[in-house]
Formats: sequence, C-alpha cells, structure tokens
Amino acid sequence: MIAVAWIIFAAVVLAVIAFCYVIVKYYQDRSESEKIPTIITTFALSLVLFCVFLIPVDIYSVSSTEGFSQEDIQTRVKFIRYAYYVLYSLVLFFSFALVPFAYFYYEEDDEDITLGQKIWGGLKYTIFTLIIVIILMVVGIVLAVVKPAEKPTVANAKNWIANLVKTTPADGALYFAIAALTTIGFVSWISYTAYGLTAFPIGIIRGRNSVSEDRNDLSSDLETTREKKRRLRVNI
Repeated sequence: MIAVAWIIFAAVVLAVIAFCYVIVKYYQDRSESEKIPTIITTFALSLVLFCVFLIPVDIYSVSSTEGFSQEDIQTRVKFIRYAYYVLYSLVLFFSFALVPFAYFYYEEDDEDITLGQKIWGGLKYTIFTLIIVIILMVVGIVLAVVKPAEKPTVANAKNWIANLVKTTPADGALYFAIAALTTIGFVSWISYTAYGLTAFPIGIIRGRNSVSEDRNDLSSDLETTREKKRRLRVNI
C-alpha cells in the first residue's frame, strides 16, 4: 500500500512538471527560447504549484486521524512540517537566485558571446541581486532586534509593535526583505500599468503607424531574421 502511494505521488509530481513545461513552451517565443531559462521557469512554476497542493494535503492529514496511533499522527505532522520547510526554502532560493539568474542569462544575448560568458554574466548580476537581499535582511535584523524607545499610545499600533518585537531576528529580516522587494515591485507595477493606461488611448487616437514606419519595422524584422538564419548556418 505504501509503494502504491509513493507511485501515485511520483506520477502527480511528473504530471505537474509536464504541465508546467507545456505552459512555459506555449507562452514563450519559440524563435528566442533558451534551454536554461526554460528549465528554471518550469521548475519554479512547478514548485509554486507544489506549495499550493500541499495545503489540502496538510488539511487532510490533520482531519483524518481516526484509526491512527498518536505516534503515526506525530510522524505525519512532522513530515508535513518538513515538507513546508523544504518547499518554501526552495521558493526563496528560486526567487532570489535561480530566477534572477535565468533572467540575466537570457539578457546576455549576443552573436559573439559564448556559453561561458553568458553564464558568467548571469551569475554576476545575480550576485549583485543577492547582495541587495542580504543588505535588506541585515537591516531587517537590526529593526527586529532594536526595540522602540517609547510605547505608542494607539492600542492597535501598540499590539502591532508588540508582535513585531516578539519575532526572532531571522523572521524579522525575512519579513523586511520580502516587504521591501514587494514594495519595489508594486511601485514598478503601478508605474508600468499607469503608462500603459495612458499610452493605450493615445495610441488609439493616433491610429496606425505611417507607411514609412511600417516599412522600417519590416526591414528591421527582416534583418533580424536573416541574422538568425546566418547564425544557425554557422552553428550547423
């Protein structure tokens, strides 16, 4: 029975990874796809789905305790806890290391650049990203350790500060780093969507491009296609 359960578990894992791979391949540009970013994106998306699927497993494990001994229940709870630790640790690793590396690796695209240079370029900017995250976590540790000198007068603020002080330095550092990065991403998202909401009606009012602009765009696309064809012939 245990072997059958593990076989079903392995089948579900493979099915999720295959599903994520199909989704990534469907939405990416086939003419500009890269193997390493595709693999990293597939596993990152699969990891997120695993974290989502673990929640109903946790609920089922806690609710279905009838017929099991206390030792078996503790073993199941411990297994779920370790699964949470592993999955969310991998989420942090992918978020702060592998996903930035995949992005910077893909951006290092030049006809004269080698694979080793692309990997080094991706690692270089990824290390810079990790340094920023480490700085934010150090600031978070300082904020978590240092207690406020005066107690707030508002009850809600007092409770919030009390809960913040009770957190460990590691929790405070992690919360602050994630909050800072989320704030940066939220500001970027607001700026990007604000520009899009402004440019969309203006683009509708202006209408389509002129004939000369269309001709220049087609010439640029044709030159890019010819360059890719030449590179493929050289590699063959």
